[in-house]
Amino acid sequence: MARPFKGIIHGDTGTGKSELSKTLSYVCRTLYLCFDMSAPHVLQGRGAAPHIELPIQNDSIIREITSFEQIREARNWLLGKGKGVVGGVVLDSIGQGVSSRRVEVSGSNIDHIVKVKNYTWGQIKEEYRLFTDCVMRIPDLHALLIAGSRRTADSIEPGPFDPDTNQYRNYTIVPAIETGLRDEIGYYCTDMGYCYKAGSRSDVHYFITFSRVGIDTKLTGPNKIIDMENPTFEKILAVINKE
Repeated sequence: MARPFKGIIHGDTGTGKSELSKTLSYVCRTLYLCFDMSAPHVLQGRGAAPHIELPIQNDSIIREITSFEQIREARNWLLGKGKGVVGGVVLDSIGQGVSSRRVEVSGSNIDHIVKVKNYTWGQIKEEYRLFTDCVMRIPDLHALLIAGSRRTADSIEPGPFDPDTNQYRNYTIVPAIETGLRDEIGYYCTDMGYCYKAGSRSDVHYFITFSRVGIDTKLTGPNKIIDMENPTFEKILAVINKE
């Protein structure tokens, strides 16, 4: 039996993450949980990756999220009345979700300055652990968390290879999720993909590569996807399920 995709896709702004997530609706009916900053990329037409100009298919459901209570409701729906109704769920994006939740509990929209008490931050992390644990454990459900990327030098592992300089970079690219929460969420995941683009402004190419650098996941053995150009979930699932 083919296994579902269970994991994180991250990348910088404009690398086609949300557009890639649309292609999951061509595989199955999908529930999209979109925070207010990411919803337009899914709700509207052409996005960052011009090779993907696809409308949502299979009567997939798009819910614009403005509070974490709606995340809880979605989790309860997936476990209850929604059981078997959809074949996939997408959270776009987890970074925006964490920031929005911090604003929600702090009462301030200056979320990058606000100091949230350790106890409250622990509650926020627990909420995302519960959601991630839930969607990753539901059998046969494709579960995709979308995140931005950030550069970090706090790793003993070499960074990604840079073909322009013919050497490894002195930083590692990881999902833009706070370190503690990133590792805890990663524990529940099987897959992690990094979206990037290359080429000139007039000739841009979009790629995904699967790597576990900078995060612990359940995936064992060699990565099956090195670099895939113009990725879609149909292509990704064909590769990860190939013996």
